[in-house]
Amino acid sequence: MSITDNELVVDYDLLTNLFDNNNPIHMEIGMGKGDFILNMAIKYPNINFVGIEKYNELRKEVNI
Repeated sequence: MSITDNELVVDYDLLTNLFDNNNPIHMEIGMGKGDFILNMAIKYPNINFVGIEKYNELRKEVNI
């Protein structure tokens, strides 16, 4: 996945390999502290969620 000033390029095969399953992938851009996406991941365990946040102070990694 790479981000430039005007575009986001997502390598679907890379994400599929990262999750090691064929579940659908949902992406949230501008996820803030991640509360919404975390709750969605808990509620829908058969969906892979990816959150993107540009501000370092808000980022965290969660694996469930």
